[in-house]
Amino acid sequence: MTTLKDIEQKFGFEYPEIYHRLGKAQMLDWMRGWNEPWTAGRNWYTEIFPTLVDNPPLLLHNHDFELYTFDNIVEELETIPDYWNPQHQLVPIGMNGAGDWFAFYFTGKTNNDIPIVFAPHDDEEATYLAKNMEDFIFRMLLEYAADIDEDLIEDMEENTEKDFKTNIMLMLESHRPYLLPEYYEIIKEAYNRPMIEYEYGLDSSRPYKNLGMLGQRELEQIIKDNIGFDKLDTKFKFML
Repeated sequence: MTTLKDIEQKFGFEYPEIYHRLGKAQMLDWMRGWNEPWTAGRNWYTEIFPTLVDNPPLLLHNHDFELYTFDNIVEELETIPDYWNPQHQLVPIGMNGAGDWFAFYFTGKTNNDIPIVFAPHDDEEATYLAKNMEDFIFRMLLEYAADIDEDLIEDMEENTEKDFKTNIMLMLESHRPYLLPEYYEIIKEAYNRPMIEYEYGLDSSRPYKNLGMLGQRELEQIIKDNIGFDKLDTKFKFML
């Protein structure tokens, strides 16, 4: 079984201390407790997901995020395309539905902070999401309050907002050891709000509609006020 130490030794970097703490607490395992080979035809959502909701691992409920297993990370790093610039050391944490990476950017390390970036597979530029893992967790949990997957609510057993609220509060509590106290309180306040449908976008005649507990503009302001740094949401070219 691959470990974080194995990955560090194989590829020559050191994860931040918080990532090792997450690993020891089984927060980096969306297959927690499952040791058998996963065979075709099995359904993770019906078999594994229900066993995780009482103590959710990293970003379990976040919309359009899938956590990589340690073996996945090795496979991804061993098959990096030739057109990615090797001077930019990216190590994936997870991906979205299109296969784009959420990744540590070790080349951008400043003091003890290793930035987290979003690196699309079909775009030459990556975007800074947070200056470190703590801020990334805060941002992702907060963004979920502004971008709820309506299908998730509909799929719940009782189809009620109460069930949804219970699940996200359990997720917040499982992540509490990895959040600054003020980050925890901000997210808790947001998660306790009622769900609303809101509109956003640059074109007021054709706005996007979203379901959430806070709007896009408020989300952006909270992120700026709490985890702002000089590179936040800026881009850099990581492909040749």
